[in-house]
Amino acid sequence: GNTTTIAADQVAVVKTLAYDNDILTPTARDYGLHLMESITPKQRFGVTCGPWGTVCTGPDYADPVPGVTVALKNGWKYVPSCVKQDESCSWQVNSMGWVQGKGRDYVVAVLTTDDPSTKDSSGFDYGIDTIQGLSQRIWDNLAPTESH
Repeated sequence: GNTTTIAADQVAVVKTLAYDNDILTPTARDYGLHLMESITPKQRFGVTCGPWGTVCTGPDYADPVPGVTVALKNGWKYVPSCVKQDESCSWQVNSMGWVQGKGRDYVVAVLTTDDPSTKDSSGFDYGIDTIQGLSQRIWDNLAPTESH
């Protein structure tokens, strides 16, 4: 939540886990990906939406889809500049991960900040909805093309 990185930095980290490289051994990559693929249901929000379907509501969010791997890391907290650190504060919600399956193979990171609370939802929910909407569009737009 207090990261000073940008989405491109987080994409670089996930790429190091997802793809062969000279930095991590295959064993280290497998371990990191295993942790990111072992997502508790209550944290299956974010970049899972789209790859794991379009029904992405809490509390368990998206259900894994056979043949589609999502390695995920989410983060969330009140914005650090808010003194109260309570529901009166805006939120930061981030989601990054690697998606592979159904003809797709990509890494994505979405970072939000100043996600407002509204009458109907918290800033946390606003951030999740924003990320999931983007993730669905990315999944749809990276759809494999049919060869004729």
